[in-house]
Amino acid sequence: MGYALRLREAVLEVAISAMLILSVGSKAAATSRITETLIGTAAGLIAGFVLTAPRVEPAEEAIADLARTMADLLDQMAAGLNDGSVNDSARAWLDRARALGNEIRRVDEALQQAEESTRLNPRSMRLPYSTVTLRQSLEALEHSAVTVRVLARSLVDTTRLAGDDNSVNDPDVRRGLADTLRELSAAVRTYSSLATELDAHGHEVLKADLERHLAAARDAQDRLSELLATAPAVRPVGWPLRGELISHLDRLRSELEAGTPDQRPRPRRNRSWRPPRPSLQRVPPALRKLMK
Repeated sequence: MGYALRLREAVLEVAISAMLILSVGSKAAATSRITETLIGTAAGLIAGFVLTAPRVEPAEEAIADLARTMADLLDQMAAGLNDGSVNDSARAWLDRARALGNEIRRVDEALQQAEESTRLNPRSMRLPYSTVTLRQSLEALEHSAVTVRVLARSLVDTTRLAGDDNSVNDPDVRRGLADTLRELSAAVRTYSSLATELDAHGHEVLKADLERHLAAARDAQDRLSELLATAPAVRPVGWPLRGELISHLDRLRSELEAGTPDQRPRPRRNRSWRPPRPSLQRVPPALRKLMK
C-alpha cells in the first residue's frame, strides 16, 4: 500500500501501523488506531483541496525561460558569425553557455515543487496532464544545454587558430554555421511551446513546425559539412575542431528530435512504477518478516 501511494521515505509507516494493530490485544485499540488514521487522512486531503493548489504553472514558466535563454544564446552566436565578430565574442558565448547550468538547477527545483504539490493532492485530478512530461522536457533541454556548452568551447578553440586553420575566418563557413544555429534556435523555442501545449490541433501545428526547423537545420548542416570537409593530410591543424563543430550541431539537433514531448492521453500516475526494494539491513528487525 505504501508503494502504491508513492509514500517514498514514509513507506515504513504503513508497515509500522499494521504491526501496531496486529500486536494490540484489544479490538477497541485497533479500531481506534484505524479511525484516527482515517480522520488524519481526511483532514489532510481536505486541507490540500482547500488550501494548497498544484504548483505546475511555475514549472512551465521556468522551462519556458530556460528554453528562451538557450535560444537567445544560439541567436546571438548566429548574429556574431554573420557580422564577423565571432573571434571577439566566442569567449562570452562560452560563459553564457556555462551559466545555463544554474538555470537548469532553478528549473529542477521548480519542477520538484510541482511534483510534490500534485502528489496526493485532490486538485491534481483536474490537471489535464501529469508533470512527467515536464520532467522529460527538462531532461531533453539539459542535454541540449550541455551540447551548446561544448559547441561554444569548440568555437573558442577554433578562434585561437591562425590564418586558414581558423575555419570561422571563412565567410562561407560562418554563414553556414549561422544558418544552422538560427534554425536550431527556432527549434528550441518551438520545443518549449510544444512541451506545455494541451490543444490537440495546436500540438500538431507545433510538432510540424519543430520538424520543419530540424529539417532545415539538417540541410544547413549538410552544406556546412561540405565546406569543412578537408582531408587531414591537406590541413592537419584544426582538423579535429572542424569535425567537432559538425558533431555538436548534429547532437543538438538529435536531442531536440528524440526529446519531443508526447501529448497523447496518459494516466496521471505511472502505475507501472515500482520502487527498489529497501535493503533489509536498514530495516528494523521487527519489520523484516513483514517485508519478506
